[in-house]
Amino acid sequence: MNLWFWPSAVGLSSSLSYDETASLGSNLASFLTFSLISSTLTWDTVRAVSVALVIAVFGRATLRALERAKI
Repeated sequence: MNLWFWPSAVGLSSSLSYDETASLGSNLASFLTFSLISSTLTWDTVRAVSVALVIAVFGRATLRALERAKI
């Protein structure tokens, strides 16, 4: 999901944008930096932490309820 808008999201003049003349390694490094800054440190991390907290708090009770409902 993070890859689809990367080539045009930051503009052509940015060091994080896709460069068709650059090597694969250089473009990969730019994409990984862009991904880390734009989503991994914000949306993905918050989502992962919140899911872990919900599982820790409600996991056992949910499994017990599902076990009772199992036919």
